[in-house]
Amino acid sequence: MNNRLDGYAKSACLLFFLGIEKSLEILKHLDKSVIKKIIYKLLEPDILSKDNIEISLNDYKHSLKNILYKKKKDKNNYLNSILFNIFDKKEINVFLNKIKNKKLFFKNVNKISLYNYKDVYMILKKEHPQIVSILLTYLENKKVVKILSLYKRKYRFNILHRMLNFKGIKKNFENEFFIIINSLFAKKKKYKKNKYCYIKNLLNFFSKQDKIYMLKNIFKDDNKIKKKIICQIFSFEDIFYLNDNNIYVLLKYINKKILYKSIYNLPEKFKKKFLINMSKKQLNYFIKNIGKEHKDFSLNKINISKKNVVKMLKTLLKKNVLLLKDLEKIYD
Repeated sequence: MNNRLDGYAKSACLLFFLGIEKSLEILKHLDKSVIKKIIYKLLEPDILSKDNIEISLNDYKHSLKNILYKKKKDKNNYLNSILFNIFDKKEINVFLNKIKNKKLFFKNVNKISLYNYKDVYMILKKEHPQIVSILLTYLENKKVVKILSLYKRKYRFNILHRMLNFKGIKKNFENEFFIIINSLFAKKKKYKKNKYCYIKNLLNFFSKQDKIYMLKNIFKDDNKIKKKIICQIFSFEDIFYLNDNNIYVLLKYINKKILYKSIYNLPEKFKKKFLINMSKKQLNYFIKNIGKEHKDFSLNKINISKKNVVKMLKTLLKKNVLLLKDLEKIYD
């Protein structure tokens, strides 16, 4: 591959790639001296090799990318020059904030498709029917029907009536509407976060059996809460009920010394469950140290190591490295 093609050689390759008609259109705009140099390059043997054409195309793409980037920067400079020369600072801030509010509004509208319709209702239920009706005109019909089904009959028909008579947002109300909706979505994030923190704290008052019952029956459709329940009830002993594949994944992320301490005083049948899923390093460390006296291995240190193993399992669950459905099975 010739990595030292000059500009004329690259032009020759590009023109050949474009074909006769387009090449003639381009050549009309060039000096005859430049055209002659391109023709001389075309007469060279192997100039139109696959490698040379690829190099020429890639260089062209790179150059085009730089031109477009520069154009984009020029456009921003152009807009800034207009704004700062025609408007004062206060007017510019108002104008830019309106643009920002509008962009954020449409971003939030797209997010609604990912929300449960009940959550959307919870956000909107205290809002004026006019606000609700305008927002619903931006949503898909199935989502709108589900949201409306949660309102009382009179309120529902009030919203529908406004939707049917909606002719677009008035210009002087548009920005205020975007601000209202954006603030509602900002509150939703806070509400959702607080909701799960509240549930997490509330679960502390229940027994393990109660939590398992909630896991299987009450919160069976809410994976976030199910994860929180499992993170509360999972113990070191529960690891022995996992399948070998899940134990193997868990052990991949655990330090060999912590692993060794955690199984140091376990019965043989449980040790084997770990041994068959260890990495070579972990297994070698175990074989090397087995039978040695470890005076520094107090019961407290062994328990700390076990807690670290469980902590890693919970981290892997939160990151979806270990799957929720696999951990749920042990409580069936």
